[in-house]
Amino acid sequence: MDRAGLPASLIESARAAILKGDWNAAARSARRSLEHGETAEGHELLGLASWWLSDADTLFTSRERAYRLYLDRDEIRRAARIATWLDWDSRAFRAEPAVANGWLRRARRLLEGHHDSAEYGWLLLREADARLSRDAVAAAAGAADAAALGRRHRDPDLEYIALSLEGLALVAAGSVAEGMQKLDEATAAVVADEFADRSAAGVTCCHLISACELVRDFDRAGQWCGRVREYCRRWDHPALFTVCRTQYAGVLVSSGDWAAAETELQSAIAELAELRPGWISLGYLRLAELRRRQGRLDEAAAIFEKLAPTPDAGLGLAAIALERGIPAEAERLARRVLRQVPRGNHTARAAALELIVLAAAAIPSPSSSPSRTTPERGCTSTAPWGSGATQCRNCVTCSRAPSSRTPGQRTGTNGSTYRTTAGTPSSRTRSTTAPAWSIARATSSTRMTCATSSTGRRSTRVARAASPPGRPCGSSDAPACPISSHAVVVMHTTS
Repeated sequence: MDRAGLPASLIESARAAILKGDWNAAARSARRSLEHGETAEGHELLGLASWWLSDADTLFTSRERAYRLYLDRDEIRRAARIATWLDWDSRAFRAEPAVANGWLRRARRLLEGHHDSAEYGWLLLREADARLSRDAVAAAAGAADAAALGRRHRDPDLEYIALSLEGLALVAAGSVAEGMQKLDEATAAVVADEFADRSAAGVTCCHLISACELVRDFDRAGQWCGRVREYCRRWDHPALFTVCRTQYAGVLVSSGDWAAAETELQSAIAELAELRPGWISLGYLRLAELRRRQGRLDEAAAIFEKLAPTPDAGLGLAAIALERGIPAEAERLARRVLRQVPRGNHTARAAALELIVLAAAAIPSPSSSPSRTTPERGCTSTAPWGSGATQCRNCVTCSRAPSSRTPGQRTGTNGSTYRTTAGTPSSRTRSTTAPAWSIARATSSTRMTCATSSTGRRSTRVARAASPPGRPCGSSDAPACPISSHAVVVMHTTS
């Protein structure tokens, strides 16, 4: 081969190595091509290989240079694609959201007039991902638009990763069944090896596992966690494997296997600190919940406080306040989270409302004769989320009836009872179900219809606690019931 054709051959070799998952070979070929002359393609491929190898310095140097070279060649859409990737890189590797936002805005400006393109679809995907925690409905709409562009331009990586994000956003917005169907379809594409970009395939799997974890579908989560772990091992992706380990640890925490969860979390946090420092909060959030479940409340609170002011951490602190027998503080913290979360994010609102109900029911009230209640009509719940709504219903029912608990016995945040010594929670009689913070990241799969009932002072207190400010319990759109109509809507499946 003549010397002039060598760089192009090395570029093709780097591309072939990327498709095979041989990241070191891809990096070597890309570097050799750059020795014969600087090209945007050579820097882009070196940056991609460095992403897989977790070589942050080379990653940023190569991608920023590729961006500049594409601009110099007036290849605007390719430059915008690199800018979109740099948004993700800045968050994951350096935990610099302001820098990431700058790259994302740069990509949007470059793609003005190029909306019918796969590059614009990738931009929409990143924007939807960034919007997920603030507005799940808008995130679902943006992801759907990105998936449509992926189909139109025959980019299966974009189509299926966007479909999976749309599914996760729909779950967060309340459409659990529809969201899970989209996640199933996208993950099937991973199993069928329809992805060219292995990182997009891995993220698609993580979206599904997240949704499973967040709606307390532990059996399904366990099945998919195994598939994702196998995928990560096969394609030598330690960073993504580590993120999946934190998700799997969340499943272990919620299912009561605390020893295994401890092992997974300690290892995952150490690896995230080295490979993806921007994602390390995923591990600490689950570690804090594990500490709460173990009764190590001071340690749990310290971790949650470091993660504040995120809604997940706020709910964790509210749950700890309830554990410590300070229900008024628990209600205050949960209400603060409720004010932070948009009404469209039913998952987070359901979690906050659940804690508000439990806290209000635990607040002492003046003694009064228990009122006679009308049996509830049509209260049904569907597994696995149903326990949360059933718990709230039972909690309020108990608050209207004479106490059947023995002195020193309290009710945990999932309805389980445990004894306390000198006001300090000790070991529980059984393990709890999913934590409040995990509820906050997914939505209800519960169908719950509250009946009209005559309420006494304490049950009215609970109903008002669950009601949004300004909406009295007993109004025409919120019949006199232990949980307000708004809380019922939030905890109602929109499938």
